[in-house]
Amino acid sequence: MISEQAAGVAIAALFVIAAIWRPDSETERDWSELLAPLRAAMAEPDRPALLGSRGPAMFGLLDRGTKGSEPDELAARRRIAGRFHSALERHGVDPGQAALAISGSLETWDQLGEALVGARLAAEAGAVGPKRQWHDASRTEVGQLLLSLRGLPELSAFAEERLGPLLEIGGERGRDLLETLEAYLHCGGRKTEAARELGIERQSLYHRLDRIESILAVDLSDGDTVLALHLAVMIRRLLSR
Repeated sequence: MISEQAAGVAIAALFVIAAIWRPDSETERDWSELLAPLRAAMAEPDRPALLGSRGPAMFGLLDRGTKGSEPDELAARRRIAGRFHSALERHGVDPGQAALAISGSLETWDQLGEALVGARLAAEAGAVGPKRQWHDASRTEVGQLLLSLRGLPELSAFAEERLGPLLEIGGERGRDLLETLEAYLHCGGRKTEAARELGIERQSLYHRLDRIESILAVDLSDGDTVLALHLAVMIRRLLSR
């Protein structure tokens, strides 16, 4: 156990961060070449940022100062995300290529290990989901829950059962339909937003959704069906990662 006295910092003022490159990034850069500029950008006066990397992931331990120095914890985490993105941009990296996860303030040093695991899972899940400025590692999202269960064969079996007929099509047509389903589900069924994300006309989206319903023998207006398909899509993306 590490004492606050030994660490020389108030534990209630610490955040854990993790970042992972998205699989659709143009390139997965080596985090080691970015650690120095990120460390400089994330550090506070007289309070250095501790950053390191392992494989495709970057981890950090940040000291925001004394508890209550920010209006609220959310503001502090938004500021951290802003500094992270700005540092990437200054070094020619599109911030959208990396998924950043930030923990809540730690209350004891004994929570550090759990916070690191949680941040890693949140970043992994975020890397294959919709892009966000940052992901909240202080609460368990669906992607994190699925990742924690990825050793169960029932997960892949569920995804195959739900998406099988669509996956069997293959080729460009199959990819287009699968991407359409993913975009539609990630956008919460908002067709205008999904069409914009896919770069197609609304009429083309309607046609693709009709084809998907026919191939999978489902009704996309049914809530349980949409939930099951969304889980299946997420499982497939997470396991392929």
